[in-house]
Formats: sequence, C-alpha cells, structure tokens
Amino acid sequence: MHKGVDPMARERFRLRILAVGVTAALAMSPVSVRADNGCNATNIFWASLSGASTASGLCPSTGFYCIPPVSHEITYRVTPNPACDPTAGVCSIEAHVRWEFPGNAQNQNIGAVTPYIYWYSGATAPDCNPASDPGCGGAIGLCGVPGFSNTIVTDFVDTYIKVGSYSCQTMASLAGTYSQNAFSCATTSCQQRTPLNNIILSGAAAAGQIGCPVPPPDTCNEPSGGPSGAAGASCPYCKPTGGDAGCSTSLDGRLSCTPKGGGAGALLHYTAGGPGTAGLPGSSGTLPWQNRLGNSWSHDHAARIVIDNATEGIGHVWLISGYGAYREMKSLAAGSGLRLYQTNAPSDEYRQLFYDTASGGWQLKGLDGAVEFFRSDGQWSQTTRPSDPSHPMVGTYDGNAQLHARHLPRWPLRGLHLLLGGRQAAHDHREHRRRFPVAHLDLHLERRPPHRNRAS
Repeated sequence: MHKGVDPMARERFRLRILAVGVTAALAMSPVSVRADNGCNATNIFWASLSGASTASGLCPSTGFYCIPPVSHEITYRVTPNPACDPTAGVCSIEAHVRWEFPGNAQNQNIGAVTPYIYWYSGATAPDCNPASDPGCGGAIGLCGVPGFSNTIVTDFVDTYIKVGSYSCQTMASLAGTYSQNAFSCATTSCQQRTPLNNIILSGAAAAGQIGCPVPPPDTCNEPSGGPSGAAGASCPYCKPTGGDAGCSTSLDGRLSCTPKGGGAGALLHYTAGGPGTAGLPGSSGTLPWQNRLGNSWSHDHAARIVIDNATEGIGHVWLISGYGAYREMKSLAAGSGLRLYQTNAPSDEYRQLFYDTASGGWQLKGLDGAVEFFRSDGQWSQTTRPSDPSHPMVGTYDGNAQLHARHLPRWPLRGLHLLLGGRQAAHDHREHRRRFPVAHLDLHLERRPPHRNRAS
C-alpha cells in the first residue's frame, strides 16, 4: 500500500470512473424519441438526431455547404432497452456509429442535396461512390437513399447494425468487422467522402457499455510494479477493512483481499468482479478462468494471456495478473519473430508484451530484465531473472491444464499444487499444506522444501 498520494494517479482514477459512468449512461439511455429507418438491409438502420452543426463557406459551383462528414466512436446498446438485462439473459445487441453532417440542415433551405451512408462488411471502405460509379459495389447497406422519403435532413444521424443476441456470459464471442463511407454533396463537383474503416466489434467494449462487468485495471491488494515497470494499484483510494482477511475496498466499491497465511510461497488473491466474472475476457472459451480457479480468485502464478475477440485474434489481448487485474494490449507489430504490442492500457504499464511467432506463445519483458513466458494457450510457463537466466522458475501442468507445480530455480522438489474438488495429494514430512475453500473449488497449497542433503 502506498503511503504517499500520487496526484496523477488520483486524476487518472477519477477520469476512469467518470468515463465508465458516462459511457454506461449513454449506452443505457435512448438516443432520442425517433422513428428508425431501414438501410436497404434487414439488420442495418439509421435515425435522425437533434442538434445543430452550423457551417460556413458555400461551395461556389453548387451553392451548397459541402463539408466533410465527421464520424464518432462506436457504441453498443441492448434492445429492448431497458427491459432486457444482459446479466440475467440473452439480449439483442446493436453497434452504433453517430455521424455529423455540418451544414446539412442549412442545405435543406437551399435545395434538395442530402447526404447518405454506405455500410461494408470489410475492414476498408472503397474509395468510390456507387451512385456515380457502377463498378463500386460490395455495400451491404445504404442509409438515406437519395430521392426517397427517408432522406437525411438533419445535421446529426445515428446508424447501427444489429449484431446478434448475447448475454454477459457469451459477450466475449461477439465479433465482426465493418466499414462505412459517408458522403455530402454526393455526385456534385464538391462531393465530400469520409471513410470510417476498421469498425471492429469488441465483446469487452460492448460488455462495459451495456451494463456487464468491466475488467478491473488494478486492485487494492496489488503492489506497485517497482523495478519491473508493472502498473500498480491506486492505493491512495483503497481503505483497509481490517481483520486477517487482508481486504481493502476501492473508491468505486471493489473489494480486494489477500488472506493472511494464504499460502507458503504463493498467495491467494481475491478481487470482486475479477477474472471469471461472466462477460470478462477469459471467462469463456476452452479454458474459462472460473473453471480452473473459481470466480474472482487468483494466485501469484496464475497470470495469463487471453484473446479479446475472434476477429482481431492475437492482435488484441489481455494480460490478467496474479492479483486479478487486467492489462489491455493492442496494435501488434507486423513481421515475424518477437512482435511487440505497441499500445497498452493502463498507460503506466511499462512492461512490454511480445507475441512469439515461432512458439505461438508470448513473452512479457520487465524493465528489470525479468522475462515471463506464456504458452500458446495463454497460461504462464516460466520466468527468468537477469541474475540467473539459466535457472528459470518453471510451472508444470496436468492433463486438465491445471497448474500442478511451480519449481523454483535450483529447488526441484519445491512445488505449488492446485487440486480440484477436494482431492488429496500424497502427504509426507516434506510437505506443508494449507487448504482454502474457494467458491466451488478447493485449492491446496503445498510447499516442498528440498532434502537437507540435496545440493542447492
């Protein structure tokens, strides 16, 4: 726990809480009282929004305000809203993009020129206009068809696609890639086109906006990264609860605990709403977190890499720390060998994550020279230290992908054993076992020191 107060950390925490609250409020509220229009597709729609975006400077050759359209970020909503609760069941999910057409309302007082929007199923919208180029095909939707009654006459428009039905538990499987072209003064000498490429659907982003749990970027029981450069907790905002449970509560009400005596050589950690919570990265797929460790529980050697969505695949992943905190890694460099993730959140995470194209796994490199290795299924495999790189700390797994033992450098008989369902391991004078009931799992921690006559 930090004793000093970091003003920048305080502001970062305040802004994060504010942003989550504002985004959730926008996502859970109706855009306006409106009648939605079809976009020549069964699952794509648009609606006029209120508001004014005044323009200046008429295009001399047309006499209209021909300003490039402006796109806004993608958002997600549930329907019917607010009747459907994705934490309780399956809801229809919509991906929305808001567009701004400066001067469009002014143009309606001048003549009949109106904007329109094309949807495409690929990542990049074509540099052409099907209205004037018959060879420019591939659009899956056209919003604001020129010459018909549902033309766009306002300065702001919301367009969206129904992407399917999901619950918080299945949200991680949400995937898809789209792009759009928005035109103003189309087919005139002053035509303006604004493409919006790489509309990549993200289950994690959708989950946070429709009321599902949000991945915790830090926890109250996680220390600062120190020389490794790992992001640490915003400790000035954590209040200890007292007692042997080792718990603290954050400003937003999240409980984090590291029970005293919670292991010999490896400690258990609990983070409310942490790994294994329905809708969070790592809670679904072939190795769901909650099936291995229990909902919201972790331990010192449970760090894992999980993929955010199927569309981006290895290009967008999350590092789940041993304390149950999430670090988001994106913008994977091209090429071969070790490929760096060039964007990460939170921004005070200074370790570098690399994808190893040769092994299909990952390497996490700290500023202190330590390297953590992860298998192709994302689970931690070993850690090397710069002081003794030839003797790594190695983890071994059983046939059920359970971490069976953690072998310390030069201490081959010392291990951490995690057993499911209350099964007992062999017990002899070399073992020291502590047992903790964790949700529906029993975790048994065993510390095996070496024989006294064994060379170190």
